[in-house]
Amino acid sequence: MSLPPAKADYPPLPQPGRPRGLTPVHWRGIYTLWLRDQRRFFGEALEWIAGYMVSSLLFITVFDLAWTAELEAWPGIAMTSFIAPGVTAFALFATAFQVTAAALVHDKLEGMLADVLMAPLYAWEIVAGMLLSATTCALVNGVVILFTVSLFVELPIVSPLITLGFAALGALLFACLGMIIGILADRWDGFSAAETFLLLPLGLLSGSFFQIASLPAIGQQILAFNPVYYAIDGFRAGVVGYSETQLWQGAVILVAVDILLLIGCWRLLSSGYKVKP
Repeated sequence: MSLPPAKADYPPLPQPGRPRGLTPVHWRGIYTLWLRDQRRFFGEALEWIAGYMVSSLLFITVFDLAWTAELEAWPGIAMTSFIAPGVTAFALFATAFQVTAAALVHDKLEGMLADVLMAPLYAWEIVAGMLLSATTCALVNGVVILFTVSLFVELPIVSPLITLGFAALGALLFACLGMIIGILADRWDGFSAAETFLLLPLGLLSGSFFQIASLPAIGQQILAFNPVYYAIDGFRAGVVGYSETQLWQGAVILVAVDILLLIGCWRLLSSGYKVKP
């Protein structure tokens, strides 16, 4: 008669952990979306940063060769020091636009957007994660470009806080525009059209290369309704210490426009328009 097998000495089963409590805001989900786009951006950092860096330096070089050394925008501020912050701000804002728009169009065409929409996140949490990531990428790109440009152009950086504040407000504005375009665009053709007919005019015709005083009266009135002009003017004020508008007025306008665009992004995404089957 055989003996029964000895009882195996199994380790004790782990006790179930305490269930994760629900909070009003899913911070981990927002952080995950932020981190995903950060990895995507820095995985292609050479294209994002080097491309805008070279184009910014080319812009400044062309204008520097066209203008005389004695030409000044304000007393003690050369014209190259005037346009350098505008060029940097344009590159910064364009980065924010493209990070959100390109990511959404890519995810839609590759069928990956459904994974984001099925996550246990509210629509506003998805919007927050994507826009915070785009704003972060834009600010990083702006810092690198501003540092590179300052090696060739005299940029005193009078107020880093004002520079950062208007850079963040402008980057958020363009990130919202990029999200709206990314939701509405069905193909890369729509994204390219938005770059050509929306991004470039907003960036190049908003005081990046010229002073508002050089425009006729009708041009000055039209530019006064352009919120991007206030972002560029405030950014330039933080760099060189001169502005063409009241900084508090520009900040209020940018905050109001950003809030409206944030609401628009949230409503578009929560409605499922062109993102859900």
